[in-house]
Amino acid sequence: MSHTESDEYQKEIAAQYKQRTASFDLSEVVKAMKQIGFDILEGDLSIAEYGNMNATFLTNEYVVKINNEVKAEYIANTIVSEQLSNLPVIRVLAYDCRNKTDYEVLVMKRTKGTLWQDTITEQDQETVETIFRQVLEVLNQASTLQFKSFGSVSGVDEVSYATLLERELTEYAETIKTKQLVHTEDIAHLEQYVRRHLKILKNETPVLVHGDLHMGNVLHLGGTLTAVIDWDGASYLPKFLSLVSLLGLIDNPSQFVEGTPDYPRFKGVRFPFLMPILQSELPDVFADKNLVHKLNVVGVVIGLAWISQDWSKEWNKEMTKNLMEKETPNDLVNLKNSYYGRLLG
Repeated sequence: MSHTESDEYQKEIAAQYKQRTASFDLSEVVKAMKQIGFDILEGDLSIAEYGNMNATFLTNEYVVKINNEVKAEYIANTIVSEQLSNLPVIRVLAYDCRNKTDYEVLVMKRTKGTLWQDTITEQDQETVETIFRQVLEVLNQASTLQFKSFGSVSGVDEVSYATLLERELTEYAETIKTKQLVHTEDIAHLEQYVRRHLKILKNETPVLVHGDLHMGNVLHLGGTLTAVIDWDGASYLPKFLSLVSLLGLIDNPSQFVEGTPDYPRFKGVRFPFLMPILQSELPDVFADKNLVHKLNVVGVVIGLAWISQDWSKEWNKEMTKNLMEKETPNDLVNLKNSYYGRLLG
């Protein structure tokens, strides 16, 4: 059994979520809402659950996100609300970034529907497939929004995805080395592997990618999608990167509910019947003969990103071992034994 499946790890992650999520008094939220034109009472507010890393509050009418960090977290939602208004996505009612308030505040219309995370394990296959197809339609429409540079919506500044990925690689590796999270020689090996293969990512087109598209960010009524939510981490990236979370939903959905009461219900659950739909609805992505190679390179960097965040000492060791032994093959033939090679066959 891997460390991530242990009760010890789940308790550790739950504690980390609690520690890392910003805390606001309800009075602060009410005050900020009033400053941007919304009169609500403290009794109208409840705190959103599901291990959300952002401070999110709910009323019968609104979803309110509030952030006191320097970096803007929510601006991508405004772009989605404006440019994909014909689709089932979030509807932004107000956005303020330390202009009228002391915070970054996002107010959205609360969409009718049930969180897919609450129902997907009980739904029949046909309903799951129907909702999944609608989610992919939103993804495809979002990818028609093309841009000139790569990066986060609040800070786009790279003309090459390979350049952006190398910058992120350097940042994560330096953090890991400085904090001495794992053996330096292992990180050096992983850095060298990625840099040798970056050229495969030079000719990409930046489009809007959700970045965290799984059952926890989907609302529905029966078999009808009502909204794809939580676009906070949306970035301008190659379209194939949408597969990272979608393949996670298919192969290991429990990863999205670690540290929450939902983990036992998702442990060991898979949705392999969604793979043919993914392939048929994203033919342009799967037509790329270098797809596995690209996902592998990006996957190593994502692994380093998670290690650099230092959620769990034992998990850091486990992930590093996995990256070293399975995700850095000596030749492209052996890519078939990597995670994405095995998953995509």
